Amino acid sequence: MKVITPQDLKAKIDRGDEVQIIDIREPEKFETGHIPGSINIFQKDIPQHIDKISRSGMVVIGCTYGMKSDQVYLYLREKHKFNNLWILEGGFYDWSRDVDPKMIAE
Repeated sequence: MKVITPQDLKAKIDRGDEVQIIDIREPEKFETGHIPGSINIFQKDIPQHIDKISRSGMVVIGCTYGMKSDQVYLYLREKHKFNNLWILEGGFYDWSRDVDPKMIAE
């Protein structure tokens, strides 16, 4: 599995790199705080929303602490043959701690 640190993801966003961020948390948690530009596809709803996930650019999967992202990563890679996937290391908890303290990631 490929991982990206919050700091490296922030640098890519700031440079304007093509990055799609998939927030797999519950919609209520997404509403309390998320990375601007990210889309919310709840983990259990991924199979119904494959068409919303980019196959051309980098796709970063994030959850609260970075653990549930592994399952989605493996599902997309093995079942749907995505090869442009990354996991946000430490999830949105680390993002809020290291990059954006105003974001609530719980």
